[in-house]
Amino acid sequence: MTTTWIEKLCWVLLAVAFVACIPLVVWAVHQDQSDHQAWEAFKVAHNCKVTSRTGGSVMPTFGIDTSGRATYGMTTTPSKTGWTCDDGVTYYK
Repeated sequence: MTTTWIEKLCWVLLAVAFVACIPLVVWAVHQDQSDHQAWEAFKVAHNCKVTSRTGGSVMPTFGIDTSGRATYGMTTTPSKTGWTCDDGVTYYK
């Protein structure tokens, strides 16, 4: 089995793309933790209380692609909790 230079180039590019994604993943995790900490501080500072909960759902989707063929898929919505705070606003997280 002989590999061409194009196949080798594809493998190198795939490896580079994979390695380049590592800092992005680390940043996303850090950002999520920062957002969570900021919400926790806000929740305490503004005396927020749970006032509602909504369940998540999974729904089928249908459509027509540009070639005129039917397309099918699934979409989801996450569960959320409503927090009413002393500023009069209800925040959903």
